[in-house]
Amino acid sequence: MARYARRKDGRYQANIVVGLEPQTGKYKYRTIYADTIAELERKKAEIKADLSRGVYSDDEGYTVMEWGRQWLKIYKSSVEKSTYLGYENTINKHMAIIGDIRLKDLKKTDIQMAINAPNGHYESQHRLRLTINQMLECAIDDGLVSKNVCRRVELPHRPRSEKRALTNLEKKAIERCTEFTPKEKLFVYLLLYTGMRRGEVLALTQNDIDLKRDLIDVNKAVGYGKNQAYPKQQQTPGTAPLTS
Repeated sequence: MARYARRKDGRYQANIVVGLEPQTGKYKYRTIYADTIAELERKKAEIKADLSRGVYSDDEGYTVMEWGRQWLKIYKSSVEKSTYLGYENTINKHMAIIGDIRLKDLKKTDIQMAINAPNGHYESQHRLRLTINQMLECAIDDGLVSKNVCRRVELPHRPRSEKRALTNLEKKAIERCTEFTPKEKLFVYLLLYTGMRRGEVLALTQNDIDLKRDLIDVNKAVGYGKNQAYPKQQQTPGTAPLTS
């Protein structure tokens, strides 16, 4: 039986080679502790078995919340600002219920519980599952966990939403509204009759409006996050007709 160092607190300690540091090529060690030599031998055997099967992982002490914020910083730094803020809100708000769980201890039931929490808010539930799934896929690639326990998590039934266009009667009622200021009336009319989105209307400048051709050049948009406006990338520039 191998000899192991005994710490001042009475526990036994052993170091195991678990891989190589990619930057330096030096051995990467994991230190394990146990109250008895038999327990230490068992832990060593489990790690060696995982290494031989290629499923060894070390979460490096990350909690779910800590890894979520690290994942956001590293893997989502180049996404559009509105997308980034959406992920950030999901992590800070909806993931908090499981945020203190160690990454390696996260179970499917934990994720299902977190998804069920925003009861009835399907979009929040969908974004949470999408976010956790992406986080765990990256955690696998980084060797922090050996499997993605979110892959078979189910979403609650999506409630049917009934969306429809405004009727002509409703449009006429809006036109007759006397409480709008001239700017507000212009904003509402552009939404009603050009098919433009709110962010596209808010980004318009005088140079975008061609009165000779009765066209609006739709080439930019603004988004909102944390009560602040910011330029938003316009995916499909085009034109909108000015109607009388």
